[in-house]
Amino acid sequence: NEAINQITVAQELERQARLEKCGGAAYLSHLISVVPTSLDIEHYAQIVYRLSIMRQLISAAERIADIGYRADPDVPTSHRWPAGNNN
Repeated sequence: NEAINQITVAQELERQARLEKCGGAAYLSHLISVVPTSLDIEHYAQIVYRLSIMRQLISAAERIADIGYRADPDVPTSHRWPAGNNN
């Protein structure tokens, strides 16, 4: 039950004489610095959530624009949502 981290991975690759074939310790360090980890999961989840909200806003704006382009020139009735789309 050994921890898996940069040091243990480098040691195991070195033991198997594969560390240099994999790009060496410097490349392993670079990979670790650019690959997301579960330690930052809350941060990544917030990014996904915010982007989801933005996509929903864009979708709503597109529906509103579509209604505007198809609207009856009679202004009092043009602001109503089409039947069955009361979002």
